Amino acid sequence: MKRFLALLLIFTFLGFTGCSVVKTSSVENGKPLIVATIYPYGELAREIAQEKASVVILSPPGTDAHDFEPKPSDLFTLKKANLIILNGGGLEPWAEKVVKLLGGVKVVKAESVVGAQKSNDPHYWLSLIYARKIAGAIKDNLIAVDPENKSYYEENYRKLADKLYELHLEMVDLTSDIKSRKIFTLHRAFSYFARDYGLEEISLLVGKESEATPGDIEKFMKEFSASQTGYVFFDPVFSKKLAEKVARSYKVKFMPLYTLEGVDETLKGKSYLQLMQENIETLRLTLGGDD
Repeated sequence: MKRFLALLLIFTFLGFTGCSVVKTSSVENGKPLIVATIYPYGELAREIAQEKASVVILSPPGTDAHDFEPKPSDLFTLKKANLIILNGGGLEPWAEKVVKLLGGVKVVKAESVVGAQKSNDPHYWLSLIYARKIAGAIKDNLIAVDPENKSYYEENYRKLADKLYELHLEMVDLTSDIKSRKIFTLHRAFSYFARDYGLEEISLLVGKESEATPGDIEKFMKEFSASQTGYVFFDPVFSKKLAEKVARSYKVKFMPLYTLEGVDETLKGKSYLQLMQENIETLRLTLGGDD
């Protein structure tokens, strides 16, 4: 955080003194630039904008969004943006500071779009219902930036909204008759997703906690064993080491459930929709939704 504050001071100085050689971009000079702080929002923006806008995702592949801090080049990319998409909910506190300094740029803040209350789970994008709302806000703001392509963005949004609704209906059908309504995860991320379908997420780690003590693990595994559910879910991109730590002391079956905070090389090229579909197929196999 100290490094970021130093960068922010430099950025502020350059911005207000006019020393920067980087000018705020204009749609008239080319495609709109959309900058998303994390992978899922960049993916939603790409579905809507397609080739009519450029989309940049600041958080590098495999980086935990909770820990990411921007580089100097990222700050200047944000300065050039026509539309910025951020999460809020405490996930990227640096982003809100930068947006305040920029002023005038269109901003989609997922926390505000979905009307989220204070929570220890900022993973709004994992709710398919929320994702649809956030995509709608991206579409509206993109049209405000680039009204000439309004019909194009509206059509792409309709296609995306339909696909998100189809995934939602799959989950409604899957959870209509299942053996257990509890899902055990290594890190709290699916509370909104679980709520949408009458499920309960029970997690080893909650909020910004990064380490699990032996006592934490014992308590979690006791509840897991008593539930008679078959699997613990983990994100193989971010929770592999924690899964290995638990497996050293307990006999447990793990299954992947992607949080989509970011993707690594193994998931490169896969879209938000594809990874959410994979999550649903994993739940279909593990929750007993299909005989």
